[in-house]
Amino acid sequence: MVGDDGGANETGVAPGAKWIAAKGCETNSCSEASLLASGQWVVAPTDLNGQNPRPGLAPDIVNNSWGSATHDDWYSRC
Repeated sequence: MVGDDGGANETGVAPGAKWIAAKGCETNSCSEASLLASGQWVVAPTDLNGQNPRPGLAPDIVNNSWGSATHDDWYSRC
């Protein structure tokens, strides 16, 4: 989605953008609580201690993957 090596090599559709990430899975599985917590962090990033949420720092664009080997309509209920 974004990328820049500081030189002439820019990749993705928004090479000048800054990238942040949230881990929504504990290990090989993803609890509903962890998925919701990561989504909340994306819309209001916090400091390194998980305090002081700042919605003004939320990204303009979010890209995520909700892949699964089985169908679970939980995602559509959130």
